[in-house]
Amino acid sequence: MSSEPLHLKDWIGALYAALDQFEPHNARAIRGIAGKLRARIALDKEAVSVGFRGPVLDIRILKRSAPLAAPSGMTSRACVTSILFGYLGVSEAVAQGQLELRGSATEVINIAAIIEILVDASTRIPPMQKLADQYLALGPTGD
Repeated sequence: MSSEPLHLKDWIGALYAALDQFEPHNARAIRGIAGKLRARIALDKEAVSVGFRGPVLDIRILKRSAPLAAPSGMTSRACVTSILFGYLGVSEAVAQGQLELRGSATEVINIAAIIEILVDASTRIPPMQKLADQYLALGPTGD
């Protein structure tokens, strides 16, 4: 991977790898929350499918034009930027429609919990802080 991930798949993979290295208990918590389900994530024009095969995070690139089956989450770079800067919380983003989570009640709660773990850890783990800085440096449109 380059020093600056370019695709949503790379960002997610790098975030989880840093979490697994520095806070393995939180990586295990995410694996436990996710269980055997696959979820779809869309960020602007990019989409991926994520799930675990044992302890290994499996991320697959999807065509963004395809409808996202539940469970899924959709948002924008602007929303992620607001969350990383602390201007917006995850539940607030959901309530305002800036972060759309779909699935059963349990699936939606689980997706939100995983996001909260990642956002919280990104304030403490140096490689995650660096990834957040790289992401923010690209600006709200990714340019």
